[in-house]
Amino acid sequence: MKITIFKEAATEWIIYSTLALTVLFSQYFDLIGFSPVQIGILVATMPTVSLISNPFWFKISESIGKKKTACLVSVSAAVLIWLIFVLDGFIPKLVSLALAGFFLSAVLPITENRVVISVKSKGGRFDHARLWGTVGYSVMAITAGFSLRLGLFSIFALLSSVAAIAFVMNLFVIKDADIMSKNIEKKQKVNMGPRNGSPKEFLIMIIPAALALSLVGFISAFLPVYINRKGFDISSVGLTFSIMAFCEVPFLFFAEKIISKIGNVKLLISGMFFLGLRTFLIPVADSFFALLLVQMIHGWNYIVIYFSLFNYIHYKLPEKYSTKAQAVFWMVAQGLSFFMGSVFGGFFVDSFGLEASFSYFGVFGMLLTIPLAIYLYVKHREEKNNNLGEHG
Repeated sequence: MKITIFKEAATEWIIYSTLALTVLFSQYFDLIGFSPVQIGILVATMPTVSLISNPFWFKISESIGKKKTACLVSVSAAVLIWLIFVLDGFIPKLVSLALAGFFLSAVLPITENRVVISVKSKGGRFDHARLWGTVGYSVMAITAGFSLRLGLFSIFALLSSVAAIAFVMNLFVIKDADIMSKNIEKKQKVNMGPRNGSPKEFLIMIIPAALALSLVGFISAFLPVYINRKGFDISSVGLTFSIMAFCEVPFLFFAEKIISKIGNVKLLISGMFFLGLRTFLIPVADSFFALLLVQMIHGWNYIVIYFSLFNYIHYKLPEKYSTKAQAVFWMVAQGLSFFMGSVFGGFFVDSFGLEASFSYFGVFGMLLTIPLAIYLYVKHREEKNNNLGEHG
């Protein structure tokens, strides 16, 4: 029987559209005249708030239910996001970002958690639903890029509208995941193997991944600034992020097959290395076309790191650790890493210049793969010795 996950895919489209719009905040702050350090701090505000908001809202969802929680954060974000545009000055924008971000940063993780449960309850494949999140991100990024020609208010008008649609999706479209989660194991048809992961191995993966994802935070904050300084068209930022996101689609078509053959740790290492390489190559691109070619490497960057960890949490870790691991994952993916990348990135840019900072961050990202590669080598040696001992 064919499994239909249209509603889940549509929801992924909407919630990742919100992420595409927040990425353009750094361009907005640059265009209204803030310095690199100020931009770094402002862009880091929402990720920093998510370190508190994500565990808070996950805890609330256990009390009042995932549906009510997702609806609450979506509708609140749709209203509060306008404060960032209306209030003038660095401090007022910082405060309004923190307030709106407390709700907005939870829209994606809380809603996606419901999507995962819904897909699993049907025995479907989450990578196929997540694919449409990438498409939604890509379409919204290019839409927002061109809409900037109408005025800076367009970012906030689009973001408010998308958050409102997310509220509708959570209220009417996705069924009550709290009820469905009780029967997931019976209905799940995708064979992802035994849950033989451990909190220790997850910790070994998440720490270098957090440092690697700080490069994503740095790129999100300062690639728009780099594009502005190069004198490219105002719509170039949206087009660049759109191309980047669309390059994730081929991986998502075959994500579960790839991860079953390569394994979570090897996949994580490859994503981290190519993320470092892409960061290093950005200042080499002296034309917009060359920059787009470099950004196409993104197809094996964030999404590969994201999926290796997300898959590990939902299919490898014993279920009793899953909720806490999800909270940690989103604290890292949306919070800590973006804070490090944007704040430290701002000081690096002020101290060493924009292009040099991209080069330094790129080398750092590639070097981060070494500890994980050593861990993988030691693990394989131990497994080989254990197998020899059993058959000896």
